[in-house]
Amino acid sequence: MPPRRCGQTSEVASDEVHDPGRRFKLVSNRVDESLELAIAGELDMAATFKLEPELDRLLDAPDLRRLECDLAGVSFVDSAGLGLLLALRERAQDRGIAMTVVSTSTPLRRILDVSGIGAVLTAGEAQSHRG
Repeated sequence: MPPRRCGQTSEVASDEVHDPGRRFKLVSNRVDESLELAIAGELDMAATFKLEPELDRLLDAPDLRRLECDLAGVSFVDSAGLGLLLALRERAQDRGIAMTVVSTSTPLRRILDVSGIGAVLTAGEAQSHRG
């Protein structure tokens, strides 16, 4: 029997008043006990406020054991975005979900390396980096 797949795509615009050009995209796909997340665009404070409740809802799914995050499409991240990534890892751990970062963009990788957060997010993980 093939794995059960159910995907959900969420696209949310940032606060139009703040900066109408900023956008991010969250794509999620549930396969058995795994959740695949792809986050693209600008991971700033406005995006963080809109992403947090959606991520909590996704993590609350029954029988979820693994979370794979593809961050190759992240073009910008600020301190709020870094905080979101750390909070996502903590929330996953609190629920007994193993989180893996499978890919990061070059701009995000630079920030993760300089801040030291990359070691926390990716401890023991093999990953690819995309420009």
